[in-house]
Amino acid sequence: MSIKERRIQRGWSQEHLAQVTGLSARTIQRIEAGRKPGLDSLQALAAVFETDTATLIEEYTMTNTDSEAIEAYSYNAARQEEDEYVQNIKAFRLNAIIFCLIMPVMILINLTLSPSYLWVKWLALFWLASFVLHAFVIKLLFGVFDTKWEKRMAEEYRNRE
Repeated sequence: MSIKERRIQRGWSQEHLAQVTGLSARTIQRIEAGRKPGLDSLQALAAVFETDTATLIEEYTMTNTDSEAIEAYSYNAARQEEDEYVQNIKAFRLNAIIFCLIMPVMILINLTLSPSYLWVKWLALFWLASFVLHAFVIKLLFGVFDTKWEKRMAEEYRNRE
């Protein structure tokens, strides 16, 4: 029996359960939504429901394999992937801005100190190669190692056991 079922069986609201356990209402909401509770939270819930912590852990593990928990995991994984993608785009654009600011200065230094040899071309070439590699990572690798791939690998791992 899940924590939510125990709470409803007693006719309690989430706020009431939070009050009698000493936890916050938000913690109760998170636990009922499928988030893994901490040991202190489990001990408080076990005391209120007059059971032991091991029973609650076992029930949590059994009930947390439902579709809501899987959807929550999928949503969190997709959200994390989106965040990583945005951070990569941000880094790419920052790299481009720095390139546009530094290269004119480097060209000026090169033309001032050694106008006979344009060493700045090598700097520009390597920096542009880093742009290409970064674009490759952003566009291609995020398509190859997306959440669908992660789910498929996890499923293959579970099937091996």
